[in-house]
Amino acid sequence: MFSLPRTKSFNFGILVAVLEALSAIALIATSAFLISRASEQPPILYLMMAVVGVRALSLGRAFFRYVQRLVLHDATFTHVASIRPLVFEKYAALAPSKIAGSTGEQLARATDQVEELQNYPIRVFAPLVQAFAALSGTTLIIGIWFPESALANLLTAVLAFVLGQQLSMRLSSKSEALRSDLISSLRAELVEYAQSAELIEAYGWSARFKQRIHQIGSEIERLDSKAAWGIGANSSVFSLFAVVAASLSGYLAAPHLDSAPGYLLAVAVLTPLALFEFMAMAANTHASHARYAGAKKSLSKLMEMPVPHNVNLPSGGVSIEDFDELRASGSVSFEDRRVDINEFGLRRGEFVLISGKSGSGKSTLGYVLSSMYQLDGNFEINSKPADEFSLESRHALIGYCEQQAQLFPGTLAANLSISGIEDRLQQQAIIERLGLAEELSGRGGLDLELGGRGSGLSGGQAQRVAIARALLRGAKVLVLDEPTSGLDWDNALRLMRLLRELADSGIAIVLITHDPQLRSFADREFRIS
Repeated sequence: MFSLPRTKSFNFGILVAVLEALSAIALIATSAFLISRASEQPPILYLMMAVVGVRALSLGRAFFRYVQRLVLHDATFTHVASIRPLVFEKYAALAPSKIAGSTGEQLARATDQVEELQNYPIRVFAPLVQAFAALSGTTLIIGIWFPESALANLLTAVLAFVLGQQLSMRLSSKSEALRSDLISSLRAELVEYAQSAELIEAYGWSARFKQRIHQIGSEIERLDSKAAWGIGANSSVFSLFAVVAASLSGYLAAPHLDSAPGYLLAVAVLTPLALFEFMAMAANTHASHARYAGAKKSLSKLMEMPVPHNVNLPSGGVSIEDFDELRASGSVSFEDRRVDINEFGLRRGEFVLISGKSGSGKSTLGYVLSSMYQLDGNFEINSKPADEFSLESRHALIGYCEQQAQLFPGTLAANLSISGIEDRLQQQAIIERLGLAEELSGRGGLDLELGGRGSGLSGGQAQRVAIARALLRGAKVLVLDEPTSGLDWDNALRLMRLLRELADSGIAIVLITHDPQLRSFADREFRIS
C-alpha cells in the first residue's frame, strides 16, 4: 500500500525518466563527437547527422524531463490521494479507543506522513532508475571503443555513489527524525498559543511561549542548514569524481587511438560529466528515503493495529429515526481498567446531568450512549437492543458534542454541511434557532469565513455550531462532554439556557460536567462514583 504506485501511468513515467537520462548521455556524447570531428574540417555532410542529433537530443531531453515530471507526479499524487481516506477511516475506527489518538494534532501528523510517501517514487526510485540508465548508457557508449575507460567510469561512479550515500547518511539520518519531531512540537506550541492567546497574555506567559517557539524554530533552522551543507558536500564530492572519471577515462583511452578514431577521445572524456549529474541526484536520495521510511513505518503500524472490542460496534439492518427512551447498564473494559455503569435511563425531552470524580467514567458513558464504545451488558433504544439498529442511524439519532468543537477552515455553511445537509434554508433556520444568525449577521452569516480550528468564533459560538450540525443531521438526543469548561460564566449561562430550551422542545440532553452550579438547569442528576 505504501510503496510504489502500481499503475500504467507510473510505469510510463519511469520509462520517460529513463529516456531523459539516455538522452542526456547521448547528447553530450554526440556533442563531444561533433566538436572533435569538426576540428578536422571534414565535408559538412559528414557532420550534418551529428548536428541534427544534437538538436534532437537537446529537445528530446527537455521534452522527456517535462513529460516524466508531469506523469510521475500525477501518478504519485493520485496514489497518495487514494491512501488518505484509508488512513482517515482507520483513525476514525480507532479514535474512541484513544489508541491512535483522536486529537487534531495527531490526525494532522498522519496527514503529513501520508504526504511523505510521495518522496519514494519521485525523489528516490526515479532518480535511482535514471542513474542506473545513465551508467548503463555511458558504459555502453564508451565501452564499444575503450573497454578500460568504461570499466574505470563504472568503478568511479559506484565508488562516488557509495561515498555520497555514506556522507548523506551521516549528515541527515538523525537530523530527519529529529526535524520531524521538532516540526510537530512547533505546530503544537503554535496551536496552543493561538487558541489561548488572551489567557497567556493575561497571565504574563507570552514571553515564555515565544521563547520556546523561537528555540524550536532555531533548532529546525540549524538542522536545515546542516542538511544544506550535506547536499553541498555531496555535490562537491561528485564534481571532484566527475573530473577524476573524465581524466582517467581519457588517460586509459589514449593508448587505443591506434585502433579507434582520434575524435572519439572527446567522447571518452566528456561523457562521464553527464553521467555524474545523475549519480549526484541518486546519491542525495537518502534524506528523502529516511522521511519516507519513517512515515511508512508509522502508517503501517497504524493500519495493522486491530480495532479493540470496545470500539468495534456491530451495525444492524434496521434504521432508527425517532426516540422515546433508552436504557444502559453493564461495563466497558479497557486494557488497564473496567468502567461499570449502573442502570441509566433517558426519556424524550429529559435533561440529565452526569457528574462524578475525574476518571470515574462520565465520558465513557457518553461514548456508550453515542455508540462509540461497545457496552458489555444491556443497551436498549426504544425498548429494543441498540445492536439491531444501523450504526449510521444511531449516530444520527444521538449526537455527540466534544469539549472542544471541531471546526475547520472555510465558511460557516461549509462547516454545517459536514452534517450532510447543504440546503442553506435549513442551515439558516437552525442557526436562527440557536441564536447564531443574529450574532453573525453583520459578519456574513453563513458566508462567514472561519480560520484554522474555527478561529473567528467564540467558544460558546463554536459549541452552538457543533450542536447545529447534530440537529441538522436529525439528532433527537444530544450528549455534551464538558461544553462549558472553556467558557466564561456569561457564555456558559447562555449555552445552558439554550440546552434547557432544546430539552423543553423534546430533545433529550445528556450533560457531562463536573460543575455543580449547572444542576439547576437539569431535570435530574446521574452520579457515577
